[in-house]
Amino acid sequence: MEKFSDWRDKATGISPFMPIPKPKNSILINNIVKPITFILKLPILIIFSIFFIIFNNILLIKSIRDFFLFNLILKLIFNIKDIEVIVEGIKKSNFKLINDKKPEINDICILNYSSPFDAIAFSLISKSNKIVYLLSDKNGNLMKFNSLFNFFKFTAFNQNINDEDSTTCDGGILKDASELKGKTVCVFFEGTPSNNKSILYPNKNLFDIKNFKSSTESSPFTLKLVSITCSPYLTTPLPKTVGKYLYEQMVESSPCGYKMKIFEETSLDINKLTWLQIREKLSNSGKLKLVGSELSIESKKIFFDAFKKGKKIN
Repeated sequence: MEKFSDWRDKATGISPFMPIPKPKNSILINNIVKPITFILKLPILIIFSIFFIIFNNILLIKSIRDFFLFNLILKLIFNIKDIEVIVEGIKKSNFKLINDKKPEINDICILNYSSPFDAIAFSLISKSNKIVYLLSDKNGNLMKFNSLFNFFKFTAFNQNINDEDSTTCDGGILKDASELKGKTVCVFFEGTPSNNKSILYPNKNLFDIKNFKSSTESSPFTLKLVSITCSPYLTTPLPKTVGKYLYEQMVESSPCGYKMKIFEETSLDINKLTWLQIREKLSNSGKLKLVGSELSIESKKIFFDAFKKGKKIN
């Protein structure tokens, strides 16, 4: 087979768009145990999802919503057992101070991006019910997602690979940052998910971070960076149908989890802040590697086209 090295970072050796291979299971597990597990879990997922919609969209009681979402859906259905939150410079045992630093209204939080569950995990650590999720497209525009399901579907299947993908968000394109006042803002600046081994290079057309300040001066905000690491099998570096992804996660026997580290950047001057500085901070002292400029949202489609042709990609 023809080999390619264009999508393996020359410095780190990481291929950020390659799926993480799962251990092989026996025929018994694949053909009997997993289908039975899925059949048993599916009606539970449907019932709990209805409860979630009721409490999220009608009653707006965050504590009840979070209980259903984490304990009954993520834990029971998807085997996501833990979402750990840590804050730079604060001891893990200082729960009160950590809680004080969690995302809230008028926080602009910038995150790395790897899984359909990223937005759900963020919503569970946030103290706000008013969250807008932003994704950069290949043209540098910010796509608005208002619903967790729409974000989930986009991250599993669309991923900004095709030009028309930017039209699938339920909130349209952000016109002015003043639209974000009074909300918690979650920004996935990479624009397309990777396998959580690295952080992609910023899109060359990415909007200027300084625009947030110029449009929100009358409503002071706090800039927070949230570095995400998650179980490798939760990631979707390449597109999958929502049905296939749900099936794989519902029958996954290995416990999964998230670790989210918050950096509160009150000391940084946003007038001088660059996306490369943000990316370096999100790497969390090298726990996530920084890949070169050839590995970004622009190169994802080329990789995907080659992958679909069945070529071996290194």
